[in-house]
Amino acid sequence: MLIYDYIIIGAGAAGLSLADRLCDPAFAGFNILVIDKEIKTGNDRTWCSWYKKPNRYDFLAQKRWKTLHFVGPGGEHIKLDPAPYDYRMLLSAPFYHHIHDRIEKSNHVHFVKAAYFSHTQKEGRVEVLTDQGSYLCNHLFSSVFQGEIDKKKHVYTDQHFKGWVIETPTPAFDDTACTFMDFSIDQGDEVRFMYVLPHSPTKALVELAVFSTTLWSQAGL
Repeated sequence: MLIYDYIIIGAGAAGLSLADRLCDPAFAGFNILVIDKEIKTGNDRTWCSWYKKPNRYDFLAQKRWKTLHFVGPGGEHIKLDPAPYDYRMLLSAPFYHHIHDRIEKSNHVHFVKAAYFSHTQKEGRVEVLTDQGSYLCNHLFSSVFQGEIDKKKHVYTDQHFKGWVIETPTPAFDDTACTFMDFSIDQGDEVRFMYVLPHSPTKALVELAVFSTTLWSQAGL
């Protein structure tokens, strides 16, 4: 059986970010495998983050904002200048495509479509069990959470996000700024705020964020 230097479980943001770096020529001497049950291609995620220096994914960014709006619970409005940082939006589809393309062109990083079951220590190595067989490696990175959280013992909240992309027939958004947090909505004994992230004057992502001890359903969002 081929023994991989590294196996990565999960081809989401964490797993693919690591795989992307391991595609670099500096790691050409290693044999690396990425395992996931599917190759994601759609815009099933939207990631926003802060940067003040050039980043390797800048060319994939959908939008960047240097001006932010904050709205308090009483409707008070604050305009923020986060310089030297700016706020960047990255859609998942171009991110997935770019890194899977790098993996496909790599001679030392490989991808296998398989459903991960478990992993065990075996003679100083790690054996990864999947529905397509088992794989051995020296080092394993997994983004699959396998722990159990006792919600009664610990202070615990579930974080929910639900967004809608809205398009208008005429300009309705200032796409040079985003509404970073709007707490003026009904809090409902939870922590709730809205985002408005304009792509253009006629298109924006409007998103609700909720921190709650009650797990919401899709119908509730």
